[in-house]
Amino acid sequence: MYKVRKRDGKKVDFNGEKIAIAIKKGFDSVTLYDEIEEETKPKYNAKDIQKVYQGVIKKIDKNYQEGDIIKIEDIQDLIELQLQESKYDDVYESFSSYRERRKESRDMFSDDKKLHKFLKTLEELGLKTSNDTDLKRENANVDGDTPMGTMLHFGSSVSKEFAKAYLLKKKFTDAHEEGIIHIHDMDFLAMGTTTCCQIDLSKLFKNGFSTGHGHLRAPNDIMSYSALAAIVIQSNQNDQHGGQSIPAFDYYLAPGVLKTFKKQFKQTLFDLLDYTEYGTYINNEKLIREIDKLESITVDLSIFDKYTLDAPKVKDLFKNAYEKALKKVNRITYQAMEAFVHNLNTMHSRAGAQVPFSSINFGTDTSVEGRMVTENYLLAVE
Repeated sequence: MYKVRKRDGKKVDFNGEKIAIAIKKGFDSVTLYDEIEEETKPKYNAKDIQKVYQGVIKKIDKNYQEGDIIKIEDIQDLIELQLQESKYDDVYESFSSYRERRKESRDMFSDDKKLHKFLKTLEELGLKTSNDTDLKRENANVDGDTPMGTMLHFGSSVSKEFAKAYLLKKKFTDAHEEGIIHIHDMDFLAMGTTTCCQIDLSKLFKNGFSTGHGHLRAPNDIMSYSALAAIVIQSNQNDQHGGQSIPAFDYYLAPGVLKTFKKQFKQTLFDLLDYTEYGTYINNEKLIREIDKLESITVDLSIFDKYTLDAPKVKDLFKNAYEKALKKVNRITYQAMEAFVHNLNTMHSRAGAQVPFSSINFGTDTSVEGRMVTENYLLAVE
């Protein structure tokens, strides 16, 4: 029976099962995408794993005698050699790369200087205020003096060390430490998200969306559109770090202006008709369907001639209702933009993390509705 010397110096009995598990992990890391079934599957099977395992055992039996002590590193070398000889080049690359990352992580935490620096960082976060240490001021979007802000910095510091030890190659870690390069948002490398995002509001507005704590229905007026736009930014911050941007704000919110106009036009028109005797002679259902078909707030009122009973007073009433509806929708749009700005300026993030920093872009929508959104947003930020 062979003996195995572990990295900490301890000697244990040889266990072939552990070698088989290590080989299997190497093979499992290499996959293929099945386009028909639309899923990822292992590239190799148990026969391939068994083939390499038997080859490694034969090499051990050939090179070592009963009672010999084998180093862990020597067993891993034999696995790599057998993978190469068996032409499993992709598995060899994956196994070797993982082995190298593990070595770098061990070296990271065995370096007394680096370990002391890490502990010193935690000490400063726990015992000093933002006036005394730059560590609590490195991100202007986080209040490092609050309990949750301090907790975030603790987590961030640990996450950075994890990235250095397990995710980055040593040459990049060293370059970052020496100031040759700067790896932005290193603490988020382990999260697997990209840094910043442009949000397509049209898809979210069309069918509604879930925030993770409940489902929001599709908006039906400009006030709801602007409120949901702010909620989208805050909700997305829970799943993605960095900035949140809306690329075509006016284009996305323009339908909300049209929906609001239709509501106001119908409401104002029927309110005015109620004060005349003409209301009883007009088919309200057909009139509502006519208004609902409108594709713009710029309306040729002649399309309503069939409802005016050839009465000049009724035509004037339709014109009056239309003009009032335009004024109302413009005022409501201003209020919606004002509320949107206030929501963004007072928005807080979850659990002391980064306050969502957002940007919006507009100017691509040349429709009357889109221009109304742009104009009132600019008025709201005067």
